[in-house]
Amino acid sequence: MKMHVWNYNKLINGKSIPLAEVKSIYQELLEEQAFIATEVHHTVEANDYVKLNQLLSKRSKVQSAIKEIELLHGDDVINYKTDTKRGLDILNRYVEALSTHQKDVSSELRHCINQLSTSAHSLFKNATKRSAAACNINKHNNHKLVDVLLKKTIREVSRMGASIRKKY
Repeated sequence: MKMHVWNYNKLINGKSIPLAEVKSIYQELLEEQAFIATEVHHTVEANDYVKLNQLLSKRSKVQSAIKEIELLHGDDVINYKTDTKRGLDILNRYVEALSTHQKDVSSELRHCINQLSTSAHSLFKNATKRSAAACNINKHNNHKLVDVLLKKTIREVSRMGASIRKKY
């Protein structure tokens, strides 16, 4: 009999209801409170005082139910997290850490690519300068070679001309 009375008191105080169910009821009451707040705003704009009176009485009932749940269950209801919620929180923190690490890696990669681009640009610039210098040297050498060949050719042609003149 004593056990039966204790269970009855527990049921009256709301302690025999599973915490997950209390939490879902609490969330529904909070959503209802938010909905009523928006409805009150719309009714005030529409100047519908009869509906406003009904919404205010409904809001007071919802607020008293929320206060009762908070008094009976306190932090258990407010801070209650299911295993799924805890898992989601852990995964969210992990994803945030990865995204931060990814940002670090992407900024480091961007920095390396910029350095590579700068190095490639300077290498191309130096190769172009050296190639132009080599072309200039080759042109100069070609001019000298052509000059020497022309002089030798002129000298030999003049010798041939002199020898032909001597014969005739």
